[in-house]
Amino acid sequence: MSSAEIHEASARVIHRTRSFAGPTVLSIALAGGALAVLIPRLVPVPEEAGHPPLLVPVLGTAAALTGLFVAWLGYQRRAFDPAAVRARFSAAVAVLERRYYVDDVFEAVYRHAYRGTSAAVGWLDRYVVDGAVNAATWWTWLVAGRLRGLQNGRVQDALYAVAAGLALLVWLAAR
Repeated sequence: MSSAEIHEASARVIHRTRSFAGPTVLSIALAGGALAVLIPRLVPVPEEAGHPPLLVPVLGTAAALTGLFVAWLGYQRRAFDPAAVRARFSAAVAVLERRYYVDDVFEAVYRHAYRGTSAAVGWLDRYVVDGAVNAATWWTWLVAGRLRGLQNGRVQDALYAVAAGLALLVWLAAR
């Protein structure tokens, strides 16, 4: 069995494909007709906008049908060799297969923007946020070290602190 025969569709597959093609095209046409009626009712178009030109959907449909016809000529009728056409237009094939390199550009920009943003956020977290937390920790230890001397277990010192606080409150109330 040659490599060309391996990739050939069986008669059963071709029959199923053809049997589904008619109803599929018919259902798409009916759905398209239904959408053409429903969309203007669901999404009203302002009067000043006018109606879209009929040429746009007609050209789009014609391009799709032409593509289907050319594919049928190449793969079913064998009117030309698709591999030879692919080889002849290899530069265009590469551009089309890479989807005009839009995904590559997006990925590169996204990757650089993501890495740049991540680096900036990482620096901010490491030096600003962690610095503020470390400064608060240092200040807390410093104040706690100074206040530790007040807790010496002597009742007289606690009584002096209460008296000083009471005197401060009286002075503030008298002002």
